[in-house]
Parts: sequence; C-alpha cells; structure tokens
Amino acid sequence: MKNIAVVLAGALACLWSAIAVSSSWEVFEQRLQMIPPDVQGNDDPLDVREILPAFKRNPAKAGLKYGKPTVYEGVVKRVVVSNQSDADLIVDAGNGDEITVVLYPVQPSAWKKDEKGEWKFMELESTMEFAANLEGGERFYLQCRKFVTSFGRHYLSDCLAFPPKAFD
Repeated sequence: MKNIAVVLAGALACLWSAIAVSSSWEVFEQRLQMIPPDVQGNDDPLDVREILPAFKRNPAKAGLKYGKPTVYEGVVKRVVVSNQSDADLIVDAGNGDEITVVLYPVQPSAWKKDEKGEWKFMELESTMEFAANLEGGERFYLQCRKFVTSFGRHYLSDCLAFPPKAFD
C-alpha cells in the first residue's frame, strides 16, 4: 500500500510539474505578445543611465517616453530577493543611483544557436533560478512594460532579461 501511495505522489508531482511548465510557456507567450512588434526587435535599446537625468530635466516628457514598453540596456549591480521566492535585479542608473528591475515571473534561458545562427532560448526558469546564476556586472537587454517612480525609488516593471547575444 505504501508503494502505491509513493507512486501516486510521484505521478501527481510529475503531472503538476508538466502543467506548471506548459502553463509557464502559455503565460510567457502572452507576455511577449503584450509588447508592440516595433519594440520587440528594437536594435537600439535605451541606456538605463539616461532615465533619471531625463526625469530631473522634464518629468512630463520623460514620463511619456519611459512610461511605455521599451527595450533598455543595463548592467546588473546585484540581485535582491523578496518573499524568498522572487528575485529582481538592481541596475546601475549612473551617478550612484540605482533602478530596480522587477522581473516577469519566468525568464528565458538555455540559449542555443539555431540552424540560421540566431540565438534562441530553449527553456523558461523562475526569477530565482535566473538570478541565482548572476554575479553582478553582467549586461542585459531588458524588455520592460514601463518605468515608474514611487516614494523616491525607481522601477522598471514587468521585465524580461535577455543576454546581449540574443540580439546579435
């Protein structure tokens, strides 16, 4: 009887894992579709170090420019974890300032070249798994839905992080 319980528990765990993975792919595809096509293939990402000086010069103009889906380029200073299950990135915003990059719950990973020589991701991983592989100093392209400031802190929200090779 104990063996049956163990087998059933194992089968349920496998089923749950399969559902979670397929669900992650579906949710990820929906997230990708939220970004306008002209932004998805943007070959000229904005440097995150431009954001805060632009806000200091003219908050209204900067709010319109950075408050929409955009691709940014930034260098990770460190990783922060909240609730012991969700990781975000802190990027260098220049002049000692920082911007928190709030990551989308799953991130593309396991990058490989396809037959055409283009880089494609093969898997999705949680933000914790993604961030666990970072040391700081890595450069990323960040496909984010918008920039927000709240209580003196700065955030890029709902972001997907791509290594530079993804855009080569």
